[in-house]
Amino acid sequence: MGIYRITVVLLIAGLTWITPVVAQKTKLQQGKDYFMDGSYSKALELFNQTVSQDRSLTPEMLSEAYYYRGLTYVRLYDESYTGEDKEAQKLYIDALLSAYRDYKKSMNYDHGDQWKKIDLEIKNLHHALLREGLASLNEYNDLVFNGKTDPKLLARAGDYLVSAHEIRETYLVCDLLGQVYLDKGQKQEAAGYFTKAEKLYTEKLPEEPDFLMAYVFYRLAALHKPDSIRLAMQDNQRGLILLESEHERFLALKNKLTPVRAQQMEEQYQLALRDLNNLKLDLYLSDSELYVEALHVFEEELAKNPGDIDLLIGYASLLEKSDKDKAILTYQKALQVDPNNAIVLFNLGALYYAKGKALFDTAQNSSDNKQFELLSEGALANFEKARPFFEQVLIEDPSSLETIQALKTIAFILDDQPSYLKYQDMESKLGR
Repeated sequence: MGIYRITVVLLIAGLTWITPVVAQKTKLQQGKDYFMDGSYSKALELFNQTVSQDRSLTPEMLSEAYYYRGLTYVRLYDESYTGEDKEAQKLYIDALLSAYRDYKKSMNYDHGDQWKKIDLEIKNLHHALLREGLASLNEYNDLVFNGKTDPKLLARAGDYLVSAHEIRETYLVCDLLGQVYLDKGQKQEAAGYFTKAEKLYTEKLPEEPDFLMAYVFYRLAALHKPDSIRLAMQDNQRGLILLESEHERFLALKNKLTPVRAQQMEEQYQLALRDLNNLKLDLYLSDSELYVEALHVFEEELAKNPGDIDLLIGYASLLEKSDKDKAILTYQKALQVDPNNAIVLFNLGALYYAKGKALFDTAQNSSDNKQFELLSEGALANFEKARPFFEQVLIEDPSSLETIQALKTIAFILDDQPSYLKYQDMESKLGR
């Protein structure tokens, strides 16, 4: 009887014993069945259970489990974002990135039988990963523009763009990665990606010109500016050359584009051209050794665009170093274009103020009474000319301490006690 019982127990044990591999294989098959039925949440749960036992599974099973889990993540993402389920969207917001990582693991475990279908799924994710990375980068930049920041959002952009770059290296993804590293303060890495973007674009031009490519050169120039103005100018010039070359290509195929698309591209070209030209002028203004050359460049640009307020301000600021009277005339031309421009108003006031002070100082050192009177009258006249410009600046910016202090000094020199006390009071309130 005892032997019979032992035999029964052994038989029952033999019938119920299941190895871990068999159990996981069953879960894998169940997960696939749920996947085929469209029950993606249940499928994901079973695939998670399967891969959690990766040490006890064969490479073939692991490859299949990661592959199907990647497919499941994509289906869950698509379901979430084609509907209005906000909770699901929050839950699966990064499902595409998870899918990409699972496909990579699946590829690592594959022995060569499944790589084609895995590779196809990976390639199909490139555009979506790029799109998500760009969206996160734009959102991050919007926050920065409004005085805020979110390092996690920037890190998310980097994760997506790195993944897109691993799938396929394009000029666009290199440009965006360069921007991510630039925002992180890693300038060397940023410059490397921008340089790579330039190389990829010029080696194989896209079917349609992409005028936003000009900003790769803009960013390279900005990176090089602190160390070498000449190198920055070379970056900028390469951008202008590419821009003009691509514009010619655009004109050649313009008739094949819709009017809306053609207008959009022309506007992008004009904006990029303006920004690169402004950067070029800024670079000239940044290096005193290029002063004479800078004057000629500004004169050439003003001949083409005589009413450009930025050109007029830049040219006048250059002239302040060598010809203050001509600088004043140039600022006055700028006021005709933009009568309320605070920069122009303040600089005009400052120039007349400087002329008045110079005459006043010279008068103090003169021993000739007549010359003293003439110089003093000239000084007072220039202070009088300066005053209305500063007053208008103060209307535009009532909190400008520098403007208030200039007006207080002018009131003191002109012996205008009521104005002096008014500006002294304003200065005191702002200083609190």
